[in-house]
Amino acid sequence: MRVTASTYYKDYAKSVQDLHSELNKNMNQVLTERKYEDADENPLAYYQGKRLDNLKNTAQTQDTLIKMVTGRLEQQEDGARLIEQAMNTVNKEVLQLRNDSSNGNISTINTLKSDFEERLKSITQDMNATYENYYVYGGNDTTTVPFALDIDLKEPTENADGSVDKSTMSGSSITLTYSHKFPGDTKASTMSMKYTMEPNGKLNISYSGTGYNANGEKIDLSNNSVLTGDAKPSWTTPTEEGADLTAENPVLNKLVSAMSEQGRMQLGYGSLHYRETLPDTYTNGLNMLSGLTGEQMQDLSTAAYAAGASADDIAAAESAANVNAGNKANMEFLRNPIALISKSILTTQNYTNAYKVANATGAADADKTAASAAKDSLNDDLGEVIDAWTPAQQRLESTYQELGVKQELLNTTQSHLQSMEDTYTTQYKDILGIDTYDAIVQMYSKQYAYNAAMKVGSHVMQSSLFDYVNG
Repeated sequence: MRVTASTYYKDYAKSVQDLHSELNKNMNQVLTERKYEDADENPLAYYQGKRLDNLKNTAQTQDTLIKMVTGRLEQQEDGARLIEQAMNTVNKEVLQLRNDSSNGNISTINTLKSDFEERLKSITQDMNATYENYYVYGGNDTTTVPFALDIDLKEPTENADGSVDKSTMSGSSITLTYSHKFPGDTKASTMSMKYTMEPNGKLNISYSGTGYNANGEKIDLSNNSVLTGDAKPSWTTPTEEGADLTAENPVLNKLVSAMSEQGRMQLGYGSLHYRETLPDTYTNGLNMLSGLTGEQMQDLSTAAYAAGASADDIAAAESAANVNAGNKANMEFLRNPIALISKSILTTQNYTNAYKVANATGAADADKTAASAAKDSLNDDLGEVIDAWTPAQQRLESTYQELGVKQELLNTTQSHLQSMEDTYTTQYKDILGIDTYDAIVQMYSKQYAYNAAMKVGSHVMQSSLFDYVNG
């Protein structure tokens, strides 16, 4: 019979388990390149390594974010460049239309007006492109197209006998609508700016908008009334270029609020404790056109009042701040590229309408006089556009400078982060790192020992501890 001591098997099993544990430890060291698996082995080194590991992960995350943000900034810069190219083309055509001796040719004028319209549509699409394919920090989203353009030009109606009906040619307008989802809102608000021309050649702007109240009902932003069915929001009283606002404009307040939003991010530069030191990664399309940063709009709309001021005094200060910020935004909306091209289109449309009336069957002398006056107004209006063009381009070009500074800052920060990653890796290896070659040698040594122990065990189970004496 075979007799085997239980203590022998217990000692053998414990030895095999110890070898297997050591083998697993060596394998984990080779896999993770860490000297210690838990804090019990060396608490100080373990937690120092953990800290360095966390710092390296943070640097890698910020490095990745910088690559994404740089892409956004380049996208915004591309949009500004395309808008500037469109402006350069329109500027040449405005100069041609005003200075060319052949501008009395109505066909030439209509051709240039049509190109103005196409350039204006192009600029609108370029502004949308700056938002495409990324989430805009500050509340906007990728499900809502930010800008929409409506060019509504009125013309005299031609009658069968060659005469015209002048009653249909008034009321031409160009409307830019901005859709934006504010923080906390579930639906996007819309804010529209409508450009029209006064007989004196001044460009007017009026505002209209829709939003949603706490009950989810659609409201008119100008008076907070609920809109039902196909009801349209009302338009505010037009403001003529050069005129100041005397009271708050609720729709303009919302536009100012949208332009005040920022996208400051912690990317390895600046401190969360000092928000203004963090780079702003968000360049709103309206900010881009107007040359106004989110920080500037926030400063303009911040109310100033003494400590302990009454509720009435605070309300008055806030209203004054809103009027101040609204005035600045309104002024820029009347002299940005959208406004200048709109003025060029509207004044050209006024002249072509007057020309049609003056050359229609049965035209009166007064109609011909009006056409001549419209031609003079066209030259005067285009002269004003030309005078305002260079400052408008300079405001747009300031976007290049701002985006260039941000990109240079991020490039420098990214280089610093990559250097920090290398430093953390070196320090980590010094504290928790292993000699990979030595660890692999030990792993194979433990594996051979473990395999040998298992082989010995299989032989032990097959042999007897005691041999029979003489059979």
